[in-house]
Amino acid sequence: MFRMLFYLLIFYLIWKLIEPYLKNLFTANPEVKGNSNQKNININPDDIEDASFKEIDDNKS
Repeated sequence: MFRMLFYLLIFYLIWKLIEPYLKNLFTANPEVKGNSNQKNININPDDIEDASFKEIDDNKS
């Protein structure tokens, strides 16, 4: 019984060491198509307004 647990522990540790390499081998490297010419959005902090929230009365619901 202890021998089987020992083998399972060894197998688990070896798997954890090998797993990242196997994932890198089998994952496809996606090719990104398109252009990177995007407009820069310039947001002025003075133009941003805070939302006004109204309290909800729990007694009315």
